[in-house]
Order: sequence, then C-alpha cells, then structure tokens
Amino acid sequence: MGITPGLIMVAAGSLGGIACAAFLVGTLRRFRKQRKHLLEEISAE
Repeated sequence: MGITPGLIMVAAGSLGGIACAAFLVGTLRRFRKQRKHLLEEISAE
C-alpha cells in the first residue's frame, strides 16, 4: 500500500487551504494596521 495520487491531491489541497487561510489572516491584520494609521494621519491634519 503506497501513496496514491488521490492521497497526494488531498494533502496538496489541505496545505493549499491552510496557506490561503494564513495569508488571509495576515492580510486582514495588515489592512487593520494601515487603516488605523491612515485614520490617525487624517485626524492629525
């Protein structure tokens, strides 16, 4: 019993989903920081 193509596809899909979620969380954090900085900059004017 070896590694089947289906198992490889499931593993690749799972890793892709995890990577996508990680990038989404990182993007949301960065967006919040930029938004906060921009609002502070606007209120300082």
